[in-house]
Amino acid sequence: MHRDSKIISTHAGDSVTIERDIDFGNVVGRQVIQFSPYCGTYGQGGPGFVGFKLKAHGERPEEWLILCLWCSDDWLTVNGRWLGAHPDQYGTQKPMISNFSGQKWDEFTPLVVGSAVGQFDVEEKSCEIRIGEAHIVLSDDPNDRPPYLAGKLRELMVGDDLRRAWILASAPWVQV
Repeated sequence: MHRDSKIISTHAGDSVTIERDIDFGNVVGRQVIQFSPYCGTYGQGGPGFVGFKLKAHGERPEEWLILCLWCSDDWLTVNGRWLGAHPDQYGTQKPMISNFSGQKWDEFTPLVVGSAVGQFDVEEKSCEIRIGEAHIVLSDDPNDRPPYLAGKLRELMVGDDLRRAWILASAPWVQV
């Protein structure tokens, strides 16, 4: 990937397998059994990849569906609300999840855990997912996302393709 890409390259660590070039249609119908906005690791912390643990189905084992964008919860909206944002932006819009000291809540996990993926459409610069009552969108319009804290728009780079940003992994701690 290009060095300015917003999509973060990952590799399998110890006992972790990764599948790229996902058949997104095979994700539809699978039940979400866990959610985490803290997937991925670089050894001393994490990149904040959003991940959905999917229940085993047919010949597919339990596995994690992971979006490999740094702080990927800050790229997504759920039912028109930001999934995540920096605490200094909470006055603009309260996100669905927060894990900052003194400001902890999670209005998202109950919407998706126990529900099946009803829609999973991924294009080059956008994606749309429905899991239970959650309509999750990464819009192709950067104005629909929380901006970076300094105000710059959160934009994908030329050559970035969200179809390469989603992976299936046997565990949430994929290496970056």
